Amino acid sequence: TPQIDFGIVRVGKTLSLPAVFGNTATIPLNVATIYTSPANSPFSVFPLTDTIPANSRDSVSVTFAPVARGNFNGLLNGNGGDFKEESIPLNGIGAAPIPVLSTHKIGFGTIDLDSTSLPRPLFLTDSGNWPIVVTIEKQNDKYNEFTVIMKSGLTIAPVGYDTVPVGS
Repeated sequence: TPQIDFGIVRVGKTLSLPAVFGNTATIPLNVATIYTSPANSPFSVFPLTDTIPANSRDSVSVTFAPVARGNFNGLLNGNGGDFKEESIPLNGIGAAPIPVLSTHKIGFGTIDLDSTSLPRPLFLTDSGNWPIVVTIEKQNDKYNEFTVIMKSGLTIAPVGYDTVPVGS
């Protein structure tokens, strides 16, 4: 395996991919130590040792588990036993939405009793790198004075925005 690219993975989730080691010798190849670096990176590997049968291939599982947004680079290292030291580059992107709700006041003015105002927009932006799936509910409206008019299944793309009409 020349390199392992995990692509984009949601923060708090994991993705495991195989790293394949080959042995063209006529005897088994012992890899005494398999590890990822740098320390405390979002990459890990299992198992930590391996014996590759003669004229065969074997794989270990490399996992990317980002705990924050951003680009991550590391190395999968193998050495010791019958194995000369080698490293495989690892990279992945940790992704998460960053919701930004509009801060402007929504003014409905004076509304006559038993009438309805025109909807007013509420803006929601995603400045992150993972989509936001929106669920909206009213709270603390014990007299049922407000309505929310919403698109079904609203998803806001990364670095995108949408509006949610709110009425009284």
